[in-house]
Amino acid sequence: MLLDKDRGNEASLTVGVFVDGLKPSEGGAAAFTSSLVEAITGTRQKHKFVLFHKKMHGFSFEESIPFVDIEKDLSMGMISRIRNKLSATERAAPAIYAPLEEAIKKYAVDFMWFLSPTDKMVSIPSIYTVWDLQHRVNPMFPEVSVTGWGWDERERTYSLTLPRATRIFTGTKWGKKEIVHFYRINPDLVDVIPLPVPVLTLKDTIPNESDVIIRYNLKDDYLFYPAQFWPHKNHANIVLALDVLRNKYSLQVDMVFVGSDKGNENYIKELVRQLDLEEHCHFLGYVPHEELTQLFRNAYALLYATFVGPDSLPPLEAFALGCPVIASRISGTEEQLGNAALYFDPKSPEEMASAIKKLYDDRELREELIRRGRDQIHGRSPREYVGRVNDILDDLAQVRRCWDDRYQ
Repeated sequence: MLLDKDRGNEASLTVGVFVDGLKPSEGGAAAFTSSLVEAITGTRQKHKFVLFHKKMHGFSFEESIPFVDIEKDLSMGMISRIRNKLSATERAAPAIYAPLEEAIKKYAVDFMWFLSPTDKMVSIPSIYTVWDLQHRVNPMFPEVSVTGWGWDERERTYSLTLPRATRIFTGTKWGKKEIVHFYRINPDLVDVIPLPVPVLTLKDTIPNESDVIIRYNLKDDYLFYPAQFWPHKNHANIVLALDVLRNKYSLQVDMVFVGSDKGNENYIKELVRQLDLEEHCHFLGYVPHEELTQLFRNAYALLYATFVGPDSLPPLEAFALGCPVIASRISGTEEQLGNAALYFDPKSPEEMASAIKKLYDDRELREELIRRGRDQIHGRSPREYVGRVNDILDDLAQVRRCWDDRYQ
């Protein structure tokens, strides 16, 4: 780290940004990560950034900063030499990630910023971004307990990284409360930076909004739910709510589901078949972002039924695209979405159906929610998010200038 004469001898950091795998089909995780990478590379920053990544496919960025594939571009011989320079304690720790250590030394990195949950620790001060702690909040769901990235692996990751983090970024005050509570973290080290609206949503790339309706043979005034088919996404109670709407209110609503199958899609389709709702439930699978944007714009509302929070990107995308939101009432959601959404208990198909009917019965309420949604996302661009990060780095730089690289 050096003093920057152009900034009045302020300390200027070199920050390594780590992306551990990225592909468009990963949904919200990919949208968040790619938006921040584009914001970092698209404008001049206060500090110097270097992007370290592995398995990042399907995205194209302006490479105005170094992009380093740490397992492809770096030599294994140097990795071995770097590892040999670690202390005995560091060598014994399985979380110390040798390729990243090499990259840190090569590019003289002062700070690491991990954009996604990871157990890949390093020997320099680090910032970790926390999306959620659902293995602690909702441990009954199999995808956070026994399958995929299971409970033990999640707990090991957060237990290793969070207590030693220099700073932790999360999107809501409720998320901060969970981090402090579950891992006994100093609250002063947890920064609340509201999630940004994904950058692709902010781009006007729609050639013809009617194309998607014709392509998928959709009817007007459908409800929309972009979510991968995990159990916690709560597709089952949506289907049951459609049944309530039909039988209790004589209201037949079409539902459009978008998202990759994570093992639960066939179960949902079977439930649709049992309730004789096949004509009204459309399963589109993964769709490219241009089509996703059209689906938002043409929907009567986003029905966001997840059990997992407190941060979610699809409601922010809906706000940006003029689509009203009906959302689960879970911890932190009302903080994130404010008065710009109708809320329901995600366990109750009856309450979900009531909220849907309320919006279909009141077109003026729908227009009011669209207006409130646009107000809610004011100041929530990826560039503004990165600007907040730069401000925090300014503060950290005043401490980091107290030693040089000989201590690393």
